Formats: sequence, C-alpha cells, structure tokens
Amino acid sequence: MIKHLFVKSTIVTSANFDAEGKAFLTNMSAGKQKPFDMDVGYDGKKLLQFVAAQGLDLLKTTLERYFIKKNVKLKVNKTS
Repeated sequence: MIKHLFVKSTIVTSANFDAEGKAFLTNMSAGKQKPFDMDVGYDGKKLLQFVAAQGLDLLKTTLERYFIKKNVKLKVNKTS
C-alpha cells in the first residue's frame, strides 16, 4: 500500500482564464497542489512563453498557428 501519495496539478489552455478562473488558480497556487517547478495555470501568452522556454518549438508554432491568435477581439453576443 502506498502512503503519502500527493497529486500536483497544472491547468493548461490556449484560451484565456476569466476572473473566476484566475481567482481559482490563485487559491490553488497557495495550496499543496502547486507543482514545484511550474505554475498552476498557463493560458494564451503565458503558455507560449512556457513552451518556448522548454524548447518545444513545434508545439509553440502549432499553438500560434491554430489556437492562439494575437490581437484578436472576440465579439460576445449577450442574450437575456
């Protein structure tokens, strides 16, 4: 039987975290789930910086080409 098994978590998305998501990550960062050498969340620009620092050039190129668009404003339709 394994004792004292701990889980560390990192949430990754090519989108952006909203205010509620950022608050959740801040809370997680103060807890025991935060990895030692990583942040608890990577999104958009921060994700690109992370993969570049890790030498993951093909992943960075793919993210830039298909998932993360710079200076794109999304139009949100609000419905009642």
